[in-house]
Amino acid sequence: MGESSQILEIPMRLNILTVIGTMVATMTVAGAQIAPAPAVSTPVGPGTPQPKEARQPGDTPALPVPDGTPVNREEREGGLVVEDLRVGSGPDVNEKSHVVVHYHGTRTSNGAEFASTYSKGEPYAQQLPLAMQGWRVGLPGMKVGGIRRLRIPAAMAYGEAGQVRQSDKAVLVGPNEDVVFTVEVLDAIVIEDTKVGDGEPVAGRFVAVGPFTIKDMSGVVLEEATREKPFIWVHGEYQPMDLALEGMRVGGIRKITVPAQFALAKGLGLGHPTRQKVVIEFELLHYRCIDIKK
Repeated sequence: MGESSQILEIPMRLNILTVIGTMVATMTVAGAQIAPAPAVSTPVGPGTPQPKEARQPGDTPALPVPDGTPVNREEREGGLVVEDLRVGSGPDVNEKSHVVVHYHGTRTSNGAEFASTYSKGEPYAQQLPLAMQGWRVGLPGMKVGGIRRLRIPAAMAYGEAGQVRQSDKAVLVGPNEDVVFTVEVLDAIVIEDTKVGDGEPVAGRFVAVGPFTIKDMSGVVLEEATREKPFIWVHGEYQPMDLALEGMRVGGIRKITVPAQFALAKGLGLGHPTRQKVVIEFELLHYRCIDIKK
C-alpha cells in the first residue's frame, strides 16, 4: 500500500470540510486518521415508483407500453406473479442491483394507469434495495434488456393505505388493492472485480483512498488520479461511488460501469462527470468507516 509516511494532500477540497465538519485535511495511506463526521445526505432513489403527473407542453414524447403473451410465468412468495414478456441478454439483475428502467403501473380494480415512465418518455433510476417489496421480490432474475410484468398483491405494494396524490388528494391506488407493473430494464450499474483485496469490506459511510480513472464509453479519460497522488473519496460526494464501492476490500481493483441516470448527482458539489455513461476503474489503497456521533 505504499510507505506509511506518505502524506496525501487534499487540493481544492476545502469545501468538503464545511459539510463533513472536523475531518482532517491530511492523512496517511497506511493508518489514515479520520475525525468524526456528521451524516452526509446522499441522493438516492425513492422507495416506490412515483405517481403519474400531468404532462406539460414540451415534455419528452410518450412511449408505447410493451404488451404481449408471456414467454415465462411463475408465482413467487406472497402470491406475486411474474410474467416475462421478453428475456434480456445483458447483465443479471439481483436483489442489490441499481437499475435504469421504464415502468407502467395499473390498478387491478379498473385497469387505470397510476404511474408510468412510458407516459413521460423518460426512464427512471432505481436502487432495488430501496424499492417496494413487489419489485425487490419480482425483478431479481431478469437481465438487462428484459421486460417483465409483475402482478403484485397489495401487501407487497401500497398496502392498507393505498396511494394518494398529494396535490389534489386523488386516489391513485385504493386501500388493499393489488397492482400490475410492467418493468423494462434498460441498463444497470455493472461491477467487475479484476482483483479482490483483503480485510473488511467497505460498508456504510466511508472515506476511501486510491487511484482511479473515469472514462466515457469511447475510452476518453474524463478524470483521473494516480497512485502517487491518490484521491480521497468521501461518502456523499458522488453517488456512483457510494453505490459501487460497497463490499470492496483494501488492495482490490474494481471496474464500475455507471449509466448516465446514476451519474446525475454531484453530491458535495465537486466536478465529477455527470449526465453521461462512464466507466470507473478504482484501486482501493485505504478505507475507513466514518464514525457518526449523535
